[in-house]
Order: sequence, then C-alpha cells, then structure tokens
Amino acid sequence: MRNNAVRALSKLRDPGEKALLHLLSSNDRYTRDTARTELEQQGVLEHYCMELQSGDLRKIHNAIKFLEILADKGESQLAKAIMENHQRTIANKILSSVKPAKTRPYINNPAPALKKMGFNGKRIVKEFHANLYPLEPKQSSK
Repeated sequence: MRNNAVRALSKLRDPGEKALLHLLSSNDRYTRDTARTELEQQGVLEHYCMELQSGDLRKIHNAIKFLEILADKGESQLAKAIMENHQRTIANKILSSVKPAKTRPYINNPAPALKKMGFNGKRIVKEFHANLYPLEPKQSSK
C-alpha cells in the first residue's frame, strides 16, 4: 500500500516531489527508503544534477538544497557522492582561477627590507647571535 502511494506521488511532478521530500522526514524507515528510491530513480535526481551544471544561480541553489535534503534526511549515498563531487569541482575551479603569488624577495635576504626601515642588518644579526649564543664570562686565572 505505502509503496503504491509513493509511486503515485512520484508521478505528480512538482507537488509529488515536495510530498516525497516531506516523506523523507517520516519516522517510518520503509516509507523514507521508498521515497528516497523514487526520488533517485524517477529522473528527479538526474534533473537536479543537470541544474547543478547550469549557470543559473537560483537553479544551482535549488539543486543543492534538494541534494542536501536527500542526503541528510533520506540518507542517500548517491546524493552525498554528487554533493562531494560538486564541491570538488567548485574547489578546482576556484584554485585554477587563482594566480600564483609573486615571489617575495625579502624572504631569503631580509637585509634590504630592514635597511628600508632604517635598521642596520649586520648589527641586528650580530645582536641576534649574541643573544642566541651568549659568551661565557672569562675566568680569571689565579
């Protein structure tokens, strides 16, 4: 009976899809599993995957929202895998669009930068070594 009702809902397009998403919150595990299966197999999941690839931000947002509900409430491993793949794709696009930073010449040789700030580079290095390796006081011979 429940199986037939879920199949009937899946044929109602948008209202049926909303009803199936609502059924994912059900306490009845069989109902949740049947609703998830119908959403995955009746082309709804495929439709939202296509919307993820579109350039329309509203469609992408709706697709992500649908996949999050299906992954979280419906415990869909397929929806989780699609979300992870989408996140990797977005991260790769972001990383490929970032230009590498110019090298900073003062990293290996800080003396020019210190001179610009008014410091004597050699004096700072000597003071650093003096603080790092303090000289032992000379022992007076008796």
